[in-house]
Amino acid sequence: MNWDFLNHGVYLSEDGGQTWSKINIGISSSTQIFDLAFDSQNEDLLWLTHHGSGFFKGEINREKAPK
Repeated sequence: MNWDFLNHGVYLSEDGGQTWSKINIGISSSTQIFDLAFDSQNEDLLWLTHHGSGFFKGEINREKAPK
């Protein structure tokens, strides 16, 4: 398997890992992300913790996601 290393951040794959999209655009320092979890009530919501900035909420918009 050929591994291409990407820069720090949160990436999402919606095709079983064939392609990845960085989804933490707009967070000050992606190297300071400590934890990430899907919302237990809504699979389209993500929560992450960030050192110094608290919590962030992310929403996956499947209608606009690239195919």
